Amino acid sequence: MLRSLVGSEMCIRDRVASFTVELAQMDETLLLFDKRLQEIDRAIEVAVEEYNRSRDDGQDEDAIEARLSQKMKLERAVKQVEESKVAFKENLRELQGDVQTATKKSSFFDQK
Repeated sequence: MLRSLVGSEMCIRDRVASFTVELAQMDETLLLFDKRLQEIDRAIEVAVEEYNRSRDDGQDEDAIEARLSQKMKLERAVKQVEESKVAFKENLRELQGDVQTATKKSSFFDQK
């Protein structure tokens, strides 16, 4: 029986270590999401500024429509990234719960 407890404890510790690595990788991915969102936000700002300038300069309708189309594509991309980020954060929370559960089980075996 002692061998099975030691084996179970080692398995739990390995899972905790694996979860910790995954959490660190997810944190890095969240930072990349944030950076990409900032880049997209800036691109949208530039597109709006260009649109406003072109409207003031009296540029032709085709150029204005092209810029508006580009702006709408960028806004859709932002929405997709934000939705992915939300789903990613939900997965991260679940994984953090798994780590806490595994840690509790590991500490239970440490006490024996």
